[in-house]
Order: sequence, then C-alpha cells, then structure tokens
Amino acid sequence: MNKEEPTPVIVKTNVDDKILIAENEFSVKTTIGLAKYGDFYLEIDFRDLKPSDFESLIKLTKISGRLSFKSELVEKENYNITHVVLMEFSTGSTTSMHWKCLSDDPKHYDNLMEPEN
Repeated sequence: MNKEEPTPVIVKTNVDDKILIAENEFSVKTTIGLAKYGDFYLEIDFRDLKPSDFESLIKLTKISGRLSFKSELVEKENYNITHVVLMEFSTGSTTSMHWKCLSDDPKHYDNLMEPEN
C-alpha cells in the first residue's frame, strides 16, 4: 500500500504573478508552499490563454526534465527557485491550465558530480 505524500505547507495562495518558464512569459495566479525534503511546491493557474500560449504549454508538459523558471513573486520573496519539474497538470478548456510543480535546483546535482579530493 502506498502512503500518500504529505500535504505541502502553503505560504502564499493565488497571488497575481508574472512568470517566465522555459523562455515563455505568462500572467498567472501562483500558490507557493514547502514540500517534503525542503523542495518548494508550486501551483500555477494559467488563465485567459491565447491558442498559441496553450499550445506552448502543452509542449512544455511533454518535457520530462526540469524547466527554467523565474517569477516576480519568487524574486520578491527571495525564494531559491530557478527550475521546476511539472508533477501534474490539468486543463478546463483551451484558455486555462493548472500546473502542480516542485522546485528543482540544478546546482544540487552539480555538487553530487564533483570529484572528491
């Protein structure tokens, strides 16, 4: 039997935000919290999407690795989030999409690859 993941501790809910994700800019509502093992948990609500924006997001959902990420909220709060990994997404129509993500720090992996002295 699988245990459910603990619920993230939410610190900011549905904040108007501008994000840059994998070189694509969007106006969104962002929810940020802390997840297990110190990762940041993000929920991103994309609304009023143009067809081209929706298509760009669909392409991004097919990427299995981390995506570069910048956000006015993240910068304002000084959170260390530079990349995210999409864990789950849903769409209500072609004008909206909801993402659930975890932060992913590429420097963490660089440190793992450094040779020992």
